[in-house]
Amino acid sequence: MEFETITYDVQDRVGRLHFDRPEGANAVSPTFARELREAMLHIHYDDSVKSVAVTAEGKVFCAGGDLKLFHAWGDQMARNAHDMLIDFHAAIHMMNHTPKPFVAGVRGAAAGAGGFGLARSSACVGAPSSSSDKQQLRPSSSSACTAGYHQWLLPTAMTNGQWLLMAVTGSSSACTAGAASSSALNA
Repeated sequence: MEFETITYDVQDRVGRLHFDRPEGANAVSPTFARELREAMLHIHYDDSVKSVAVTAEGKVFCAGGDLKLFHAWGDQMARNAHDMLIDFHAAIHMMNHTPKPFVAGVRGAAAGAGGFGLARSSACVGAPSSSSDKQQLRPSSSSACTAGYHQWLLPTAMTNGQWLLMAVTGSSSACTAGAASSSALNA
C-alpha cells in the first residue's frame, strides 16, 4: 500500500501503522486523514491482522492539526477542516471499534485532538523511559480499565506484562489485578 504521509504493512500478523511526515511533525492534514482512514479500513477487514502497532517518524508522534495549512486555507478553513475531519473521525471511530488491540509507541508530543486522540485510541501507550531507551507500556485513557479507578495510579501498580496481557487478549483480569494493587496502595 502506497501512501504519502504514513506507511502501513503487515508482518507476523501485526499491522504496522507508521506516521511518516516528520518535517511536518506528523500533523493531521487532509492527506493524512484520508490515508489513515484507508489504512484503518484495511486493518478492520483484514482477518490476518491480529493487533496493530502505531509509531511515528521523528521527534513528534503527532502535533495535532496542521496549523500552517489551516492558516493558509484562509476563508475556506471551516469547509476544508470539515471535509478533513470526516475522514479523520471515521479513522478514529474504526480504531476504537475494531476488535483488535492497538499499541502506540509515542515518542515526543501527542498534541491536540489529533495526536492525543490517536494515542488515546490505543489500549496501551509506550513511551521511552527517561533512564533508558526501553519502552514502558502504560494504559491509554480509553483502555479496558473503566472501573472508575484513577488511571494515573494504575501504571505504578501494574507490570508491563499485565498491561500487555490486557492489550493483546482484552482480558480484564490484568486490569482487576492492577486495580486491586492500586487499592492496596491507597489503603
